[in-house]
Amino acid sequence: MELSFFLLLLFGLRGSLSHERRLEELQVAPETQIGITGIDGATFVEFIAGLGSQLMQDAPILTVLVDGEERSIDTPVRGFLVDRAALQKGDALSSSTIIGVMVPPLKALGCQSRVHAPNVHGGVFKSYVGTVGDKVSESTSVYEITSNVGVTQSITSGIDGALQAVMELLPGQAIPSFATVALVLHSCTLKVGAGEFGVPMAEPAIFVQYLVDLGGYVGEGDNIAEVTVADETSYLTAPTGGYVVDMYPLLHGDEIPVRKDIVVVVPPIEPVGTDVETTATDDDGLFFQKYNTSIGDPIDEGVLFMEATDGPGNKHYVGAYEGGKVKKLLPLTKGQRVPPNANLLIVETEDSPWWILVLVTLLLCCVGVLALLCCREQERPPKEDAREMLIEPVAEEPEPVPEPVVVEPPPPPPITPEGVRIDFQTVDGATVTKYFSYRPIGIIFNKRAPIELMDFHFNSYGETQGVQLGWVITRIGDEDVTGINDFNVLMHKLHDSLVPFPWWPLRAEFTTPSGSHEVIQFVKQPLGMTFSRHAPITINHLKPNSYAASMGVQEGWVLQKLGDVELQPDSNFKCVEDLLLDALSRLEPIPGLALLKTKSSGSFRSKSLDLTNQ
Repeated sequence: MELSFFLLLLFGLRGSLSHERRLEELQVAPETQIGITGIDGATFVEFIAGLGSQLMQDAPILTVLVDGEERSIDTPVRGFLVDRAALQKGDALSSSTIIGVMVPPLKALGCQSRVHAPNVHGGVFKSYVGTVGDKVSESTSVYEITSNVGVTQSITSGIDGALQAVMELLPGQAIPSFATVALVLHSCTLKVGAGEFGVPMAEPAIFVQYLVDLGGYVGEGDNIAEVTVADETSYLTAPTGGYVVDMYPLLHGDEIPVRKDIVVVVPPIEPVGTDVETTATDDDGLFFQKYNTSIGDPIDEGVLFMEATDGPGNKHYVGAYEGGKVKKLLPLTKGQRVPPNANLLIVETEDSPWWILVLVTLLLCCVGVLALLCCREQERPPKEDAREMLIEPVAEEPEPVPEPVVVEPPPPPPITPEGVRIDFQTVDGATVTKYFSYRPIGIIFNKRAPIELMDFHFNSYGETQGVQLGWVITRIGDEDVTGINDFNVLMHKLHDSLVPFPWWPLRAEFTTPSGSHEVIQFVKQPLGMTFSRHAPITINHLKPNSYAASMGVQEGWVLQKLGDVELQPDSNFKCVEDLLLDALSRLEPIPGLALLKTKSSGSFRSKSLDLTNQ
């Protein structure tokens, strides 16, 4: 018995490593799956990612050889690798050949239960038993998988409800271990705790779409959802500014429950004076479980005061930045989304000794008394000279008639520059006013108070306007923002003020094969073109109907200048690629395409100034 189990486990592990298909057998489901293609002229070296692996965006999938240089093919989005081709080292690849298939993860909302995949070795997807919209019970089979030895296993719902969403998988594709394969909507009501605001629908309506993201920030009065009321388009608005921590799962065309909360908003908490805040991480997939402290309790630095879980159920903890007395906790209810980078804890630090306050008060009183005596001494009239009193008065000459005063018209008001006014406080304490008429401004700020300028992104519009490191924003438009210490709130105000303005372009200069020079101003991304990975940086391939092609870019062009950086014949491609990614991620995204995002919250500018191949 033990021997047969060992052999089954052994062959199961071998099967998980050998589940690959021939190139012509790979298929990509049309709705959500993404095909990974090769590169023209490249040859295969090895796969880095295994079947069923969960991969972050820009993670390497495989390595290839291009012109004798080894490079990687990376993931365009975050997701799971569910299929890949059976390739041998040295196999030729092309940009029209699919060599891998990815599927993005399912994200659950409130009242949705996850149906997870089991931890299987070599198992593949067989079929879904039902369809979206079907009623299911706790024991209802949702989908079936086939083990590497041909055994079919049914995966059940685990809860009563309705099947609302499934991961798009094709028969024979790998099952991602522990991934959420289906979502079941069960009968429930969103929980609205103390300090939270529920957003209900007051009259019968049909759901169209949500206009906010779970965990995102909304301002008071912002549109949360688009609905149809009596065949007319209407909008559900936020009752207060804050974070969206829970949403009722609705599909286009669903009838919205009347007087039932479909969105929960939590107002942010802010530090005052010497208070110290502790913020959440930038992970957008954590669900609140509990606080391990209460308002008024003492807390030490580093104490784990909050517990959360991710999708598969792994626990995450947040520790206090500083010790003191717990003054505020962000109101959250179990199961709600933890807003990324939001203030979770406000700690009141120890007050100054009482005798210092008394001494300061007495000192201020003394200063006030001295100031009052000085003012009274200055107001006392001077004594008259006795000799002046004996002099007889002399008849005064008549005063001349004043000439008529010509009133000049007031000067015209100064012309206000175009753009949004933003005031900065410099490191010397002075106030400098700048006007911005493009977006984004390409500035990296410190996320904790004081929210000062730390660095510039490459091709930064703000840097061209003369903004300097160490400056702090004090005013946006007509609003004084000196009292805002929440990074997310300030960034949302800055973003909203710049929305009406055009995107700041990325200027690129090329040399054509004929020797002429071409200048292209890119304002959208992705470009849809690939470069050679060595100097000179040459356009190797343009995707059909790509944005770069629509701007007139042609294959064979050589990149000579990017923004304000001259590229040399010995320029290091990795450094140029970093600069390009940093700049492109701040251009207008084209809907429906895989977008570029920076691999770091910092700027590539400081990392990539040395462009030489050393």
